[in-house]
Amino acid sequence: MKGEIRPSFRLSPAFVRSYHLEIIPPKGLEIYDFEFNNVEETNIIRKKSEKTNYFDKELFYVSFSPDETKEIRKRIDEKKFPTVTLFMRINRLLFCLFFLVHIAILSPLLVKALFGHVELSQFIASLALGATIFVSASIYSMDK
Repeated sequence: MKGEIRPSFRLSPAFVRSYHLEIIPPKGLEIYDFEFNNVEETNIIRKKSEKTNYFDKELFYVSFSPDETKEIRKRIDEKKFPTVTLFMRINRLLFCLFFLVHIAILSPLLVKALFGHVELSQFIASLALGATIFVSASIYSMDK
């Protein structure tokens, strides 16, 4: 309902001197936060004030030093697979459009249901129509 998505990505660096992670979300999704998992008490955890340097709405990018890369490999060997979880949400404009679609479809039926007579089947059919439009718009926006 809030339009939030939280995918996780496993860190698996190659045996190179430095390791870079870049994630670009699909159009229509915005990154608003992230967190690292299974890397507690390591150099990888950065100060909270520096956290915003690693992402903006359309891109997540972080580079790991050679020491951090060794630490990630060590964690993988210990079967503590480090991951990064991105906190993403649907673009606010799309979210407002979805909300307006629901209001446009449901408000006349709700008014008629409160002050007039509407059969249950008509009300359920309008709910199904609203859900169909919402799902179609979601798939369309993810495709873009």
